[in-house]
Amino acid sequence: MRAALPVDLDFVRELAGEVFTQFGDYRKLLPKWFATPGVMTFVSESEGERTGYLLLAFFREGRTLVGDVLAIAVAPAHQGRGIGRMLMQHAVTVSEQVSEQSPVRAMRLSVADSNERAQQLFRSFGFREIEGDFGHYDGGQQALHMERPMGP
Repeated sequence: MRAALPVDLDFVRELAGEVFTQFGDYRKLLPKWFATPGVMTFVSESEGERTGYLLLAFFREGRTLVGDVLAIAVAPAHQGRGIGRMLMQHAVTVSEQVSEQSPVRAMRLSVADSNERAQQLFRSFGFREIEGDFGHYDGGQQALHMERPMGP
C-alpha cells in the first residue's frame, strides 16, 4: 500500500471505468476527487502491479471529523484475493491515525443497493446502514449510506 502519485491518475481513471460503469461515468468524477486538496488516494500493489485504490477524505462536523470513503476499487483480475479487505483496513487505520490529532466521530460511505459483495465487506468492518433516502446512482441503483462509529 502506498500513497498515490500523479502518475497513478490514469490507473484510477481506467479502473473506475472498468468497475464503476454500471453505476455511472466515474472516469470523469474520480480524477477530480484525486486532484482535490484533502482527498487522500492510496494504491495497492502486488509484485509491482497496481491492484486497486482507495480515496479517503475527512470532513468537519461540529468539533469532530467524519471520514468518508469516497471510492474503493479492485482490478477485476485481482478480485477475491483480499485486496478490498486490505484497502478497507487501511481506511480504518488512517482514520484512527487522524483521530490522534483531531477526533474522528465516524466513517461513512455510499454503496449501491445492488452491490451486495461490497455491502458485506463494509458490514464486516462494523459499517451499518443509515436510514433515509439518499437518491440514486446514474445507473439507477438506490444509494445506501453506511456508517461506522469511531472512538470510545
